[in-house]
Amino acid sequence: MKKSAVVLLSLLLTFPFINLSAQLDQPMTGPIVATTSAHQDRLLLYDVGNDAFRELSFGVGEHHFWDFSPDGCRVLFTVDAGDNNLPSMFSARLDGSDLQSLVQYDDDFNPAQGNPWGIWEPDWSSTGQIAFTILRDIPQPDGEIIRHRHIAWISAEQPEPEFASVTGRENSPIWSPDGEWLAYVSYEERVPGSDVFSTAVPTVEPSPGQVTEELPTIFEADLWV
Repeated sequence: MKKSAVVLLSLLLTFPFINLSAQLDQPMTGPIVATTSAHQDRLLLYDVGNDAFRELSFGVGEHHFWDFSPDGCRVLFTVDAGDNNLPSMFSARLDGSDLQSLVQYDDDFNPAQGNPWGIWEPDWSSTGQIAFTILRDIPQPDGEIIRHRHIAWISAEQPEPEFASVTGRENSPIWSPDGEWLAYVSYEERVPGSDVFSTAVPTVEPSPGQVTEELPTIFEADLWV
């Protein structure tokens, strides 16, 4: 069913309080289009087969729909109900029931222990694993907050995140159709050359004690698997 379902991504979030539309008693036959409302306060499911729609709301916060489960019977979404803009990830049945929080953290990564983490752009593979960008806000001595982004994944047997990246500059994981490969974008910092599309010629190593000019840098995205 997932292959026949059209997925439209958009923004939404909320918490475990379900408010379903009056059309829940009408069975959904598919294909199904999923998106979020203009106010980003609920998920919208449109059944192309019988020209019916369904609204799913999970509390107060910004909703984002991301994917369907491999069997097409569940929706994957994030909800941002906090002040730090770090969303949590959930799944639910197409009628809004059986709401599940999908990620479990150990003590080192538990947001409740003062280590703020959030989840963004999850992707559900055909074999059941869920990959996502995990967001972590790192406070600096000067008070600035730097957000690190890592690629991680979970499975039904392993709800604690398994990290697939370490630099903190990775985004946008997507599974291959067979669920065996994970593609993602990694950003690297470099000194631009004569234009922003060229890399500068490496500079000569300075002599000991010599003060060197700090060169401006840009971030460049590369695709990895």
